[in-house]
Amino acid sequence: MATLGRKDAYPLENYKRGTRIWLRDNEHVWLRAALEEDLKFTTQTFKVKREIDDEIAEEKFDPNFLPFLANPEILIGKDDLTNMSYLHEPAVLHNLRFRFEKKKAIYTYCGIVLVAINPYADCSQLYSDDVISVSFSVGLLGII
Repeated sequence: MATLGRKDAYPLENYKRGTRIWLRDNEHVWLRAALEEDLKFTTQTFKVKREIDDEIAEEKFDPNFLPFLANPEILIGKDDLTNMSYLHEPAVLHNLRFRFEKKKAIYTYCGIVLVAINPYADCSQLYSDDVISVSFSVGLLGII
């Protein structure tokens, strides 16, 4: 078992050819990639196919710091982060970005916690009279 630098362990069997993972990147912070080969404790490096440009890249292998596993595509864009298989930094950031860019959604739940993205733009279309009325009637707005 590998520890990812923490107490919890992930079996190396989860890291087979074709498995989608997250890699740290200086420019993009996180990049999604697919393993081009099975990970083994005996290897020094492993090959991945980066999704951003379909390039094959070679990464250093450290069994104590395995890459984060990516969520299945069907879970991308969910309105509640707790519905995802993997809830870690790259998965959360990717889901928030996807929802903001593709669905124009600035709100995402994580259980009972509401995560809001500040778009630095006019969002008056989000607050129609109907939305305000419903929010007021269920007590979401503290307007007197």
